[in-house]
Amino acid sequence: MQRSNPTKIAVLSMFLDQRNKLVSSALLRTKAGVTRQAIWKAIESLREEGFVILSSPQKGYTLKETSFPDLAPSWIDFLLKDCPWGHPVLWWDRLESTQEVLKQMARNNAPAGVICLAEEQTLGRGRRGRRWVSPQKGGIYLSILSRPRLVPSKIQLLNLAAGLAVSDALWNLFDLPCQLKWPNDILWQEKKLCGILSEAASEADRVHYAVTGIGLNANTPLDSLPPELQGEASSLFAILGHSVNRGNVVAAIVRAIEERLAALEKPGGDTLLVKEYSRRCHTLTREVRVTTGEQCHEGRAVELSPEGALRIESAGGLLTFTAADVVHLRPRH
Repeated sequence: MQRSNPTKIAVLSMFLDQRNKLVSSALLRTKAGVTRQAIWKAIESLREEGFVILSSPQKGYTLKETSFPDLAPSWIDFLLKDCPWGHPVLWWDRLESTQEVLKQMARNNAPAGVICLAEEQTLGRGRRGRRWVSPQKGGIYLSILSRPRLVPSKIQLLNLAAGLAVSDALWNLFDLPCQLKWPNDILWQEKKLCGILSEAASEADRVHYAVTGIGLNANTPLDSLPPELQGEASSLFAILGHSVNRGNVVAAIVRAIEERLAALEKPGGDTLLVKEYSRRCHTLTREVRVTTGEQCHEGRAVELSPEGALRIESAGGLLTFTAADVVHLRPRH
């Protein structure tokens, strides 16, 4: 596991300010406010993250930007230096589930804003305990710890806020007009680009913590996915025709979610969120099939409740679903 820390961020900031220039050890110590030994440890740790840092005896160090690790935790922490979240960033090359790591940290009183990333997940999960396919290299498998000031009945709104945030980030970075599919998917031309899963621990009157997991097909070649998913999924690589810097994408998403949650916690924020999500939701006005457990219902998705639940008009009347699997039956043209 690799993680960011303030000394590494101070050192990296100096290197990025100088851009391929020699930076003296004395200047690094002064700016970071630490000892020579601490600077050496920070540089060794940055090298372990994948940064190419050259040493010049008695002179200093030079960061070479020709090989820039796009998911290096210190790089993402640096990008979020003016954001309350993202300090620290934790990264694993291979992990069972980023969700499980952060839930354990939350139970041990970790602060809001801690981020967990993995290059590959072996037991990634989607909704209803389904396996989320997380092929090695190329994807973004991200979990974020929050401690939202919401009543438990409104926790579904966190998922909707995350969906809006991811959609906003992809629009701002790439001008991609993605679609929101209730309750937790981001689509591109009816194909799944991103899935979101929020899990919370709460009492009757308060939420202790929430962990929001995001699985985004970033630089994922579609032929690396199982054959049964290749016709149903998309990726930024497939859409744009080139790879993207995943660190930039992660930072944009984290920043957008923090801003969305801050707005949600304000008086009236829940009403504004539901209104905006409803306006942008690709599920509303569609004919849908909704599955909960062993039951299946078909009808027209008409609105969201104040808590973010989906309401459909069916042969049996108006039905409300707080969580369900939804299939769009009639493509929107």
